Amino acid sequence: VKSTGDKFSGASKTGTVSENKEDWEREPLQSFLLQLPVQFSNNLIVTVEDQPDDKTSGIVKAPDGAGFGDKSLYLPSGSRLKLSFGNYVNSLRFQIKAAGGNESGTAYIIAMKKEEVVYGAPISSEDKAFEIAEIPFDKLLFVGFSGNFSVTAGDVYLDNLAWSLV
Repeated sequence: VKSTGDKFSGASKTGTVSENKEDWEREPLQSFLLQLPVQFSNNLIVTVEDQPDDKTSGIVKAPDGAGFGDKSLYLPSGSRLKLSFGNYVNSLRFQIKAAGGNESGTAYIIAMKKEEVVYGAPISSEDKAFEIAEIPFDKLLFVGFSGNFSVTAGDVYLDNLAWSLV
């Protein structure tokens, strides 16, 4: 990916920006254990920090009509998920689908840099694709609306992540 200088802050106009992707298609269907980080070949680390006893987060067959590939990451209601990128990320795009009728109360996305919140946004019924740009961060949390330690109020499917390192 060639940087234009305006899409990625801090990148030179002639420099090459490395873009990483994760669409889960090459990964086996799997469940994530609570508090056990799972590292992928692109250095993405997925950690389920909280989840209900009766449901499990993991890589599952994507829901029909989500606009995803065959697989996606599933986060059940009552969960909290952390994505770590191994370095600072300067842009991130991903698709999300909340399962259920009231998507606006499902979850909140929080980008963090050195444990400080630098960006936050709710998942709404209108938003199916998210992009965070020009805000360096190293972790992304999917949480509830009551702060960093709350859990999501609805099921979420996450897919087609693409990020550029600073």
